[in-house]
Amino acid sequence: MVGAQISTLVVDDNEGFRNGLVTYLRTLKGIHVVAEAKDGLEAIALTGTLSPELVLMDVSMPGMGGLEAARIIKEQHHEIKVVLVTIHEEETYRRLANLVHADGFVCKSTVKHDLPVVLGKIRSDLNKH
Repeated sequence: MVGAQISTLVVDDNEGFRNGLVTYLRTLKGIHVVAEAKDGLEAIALTGTLSPELVLMDVSMPGMGGLEAARIIKEQHHEIKVVLVTIHEEETYRRLANLVHADGFVCKSTVKHDLPVVLGKIRSDLNKH
């Protein structure tokens, strides 16, 4: 059973968007941002160190992108939930998210509308274990 707060790692190379997302997440009940990362490699390292319950990660980042990082995180820590948050609205990216076993996919343009729905599903999944 997960605690009252879902420990969350936020990963995005765009500092402005990342800061805005963290600020938004702090307005939501049940989310605790434990760290931020700017690329996939940093996300993998922080995931190994902090073991967050949830990683919210951009798809397109310099160095290692979110799809590759999500694949590695899910292989190493299958219990950690990964939700991709991206500007890419094309169906191709949703299929790629499924291929790397991401637990959710949210477009940046609709993040405030769609993320609470995805987080509700994540909370439900975490509470089952």
